[in-house]
Amino acid sequence: MSVLATTHSNIHGFMPSTITKCYSYIKWSSDKQAKGTTLERQLKTAQEIADDNSLELVEIIDSGISAFKGKNTKDGELGHFIDAVHNGLIPCESWLVVENIDRLSRQAIISAQRLFMTFLELGLTVVTGMDKKIYTEQSVTDNPMELMYSIMLFSRAHDESAKKSKRTYGNALSIIDKYNNGERSDDGYAIAIKSVGTDMWWSDCSESFISTNRVYY
Repeated sequence: MSVLATTHSNIHGFMPSTITKCYSYIKWSSDKQAKGTTLERQLKTAQEIADDNSLELVEIIDSGISAFKGKNTKDGELGHFIDAVHNGLIPCESWLVVENIDRLSRQAIISAQRLFMTFLELGLTVVTGMDKKIYTEQSVTDNPMELMYSIMLFSRAHDESAKKSKRTYGNALSIIDKYNNGERSDDGYAIAIKSVGTDMWWSDCSESFISTNRVYY
């Protein structure tokens, strides 16, 4: 089910409203981010934008999902949001707020820019919380430099994610090599690969080794 809050309605059960809605897309991809101030920070900025423009705030949360390969649009809430706008369940005059434009996508530049243009061509107003910059199809048409700026941001985000992915992959291989060479904790547990994915509910990796979660066992 879609994770939308404020009115306790969601994309799949959208109820018409006379108030223009401001959809805050909040995303994080790791346990470390989830335990930090990511949600609070992104929501605070979105609420300020909604209040300043007399909009009704609705949260869209994608937790533990990556934008690097577009999973947030294929399997995540952002994909549900796009479908809802396409199908008329969400009015095209709605606003979409993201902390940074790279929260939408960290894919290669052509895919990322295509996604961004999809939002604008649908008639949505896209706002980036970090600088309160407002993008619309008309604003980009009138000022092509806005489009160039978005391309630059998407390109930088993809390069950063590609480098991080390479480092993460190398780190995982290094830990696997240690396991194959017999390295274990004093209790015989394997080293946890904490840089990849999220912990399973039955596991406890808080001490850097994979052990049984004593809450469940």
